[in-house]
Amino acid sequence: MSCNSVKTKLSSYVDGEMSAAELQQVKRHVASCPDCYKQLEQFRGVRTSLRDLDAAPEAPSDLPDRVLRTIKSSRTNYFKFAFALAVPVLLAAMIISSRTPKPISNSDRDLTIKRQLAKDRIFDAGTDPTSGASLVHYTSFEGR
Repeated sequence: MSCNSVKTKLSSYVDGEMSAAELQQVKRHVASCPDCYKQLEQFRGVRTSLRDLDAAPEAPSDLPDRVLRTIKSSRTNYFKFAFALAVPVLLAAMIISSRTPKPISNSDRDLTIKRQLAKDRIFDAGTDPTSGASLVHYTSFEGR
């Protein structure tokens, strides 16, 4: 039997969960292999430690009350912290938004565009007397 084969069966060996034939094969191998013997002893130590564990200690009778008090106090502290953090964040947001340039309206945007066009061109604006539509006529000085 190879070491790999034995090592996969050591837990079953310690727990007594193998056939008599497999048990004899593992015993023979472990008797002649120091590495497998060492690992077998580790498995036995773990099993002994688990068996020797005492039953879980009983919880104190006031444990549920203490847990609830702790939860309630932590919620209160959380809300205090959240409020204390929210105030400066909101103030900073208000200051930043007050210093941010306001978006220009469509009429301001149109005026800006007309001024930009006027730098390079001469234009006449008027209204079509029949339809009331705005008319823009421009002449470019580029290339003259």
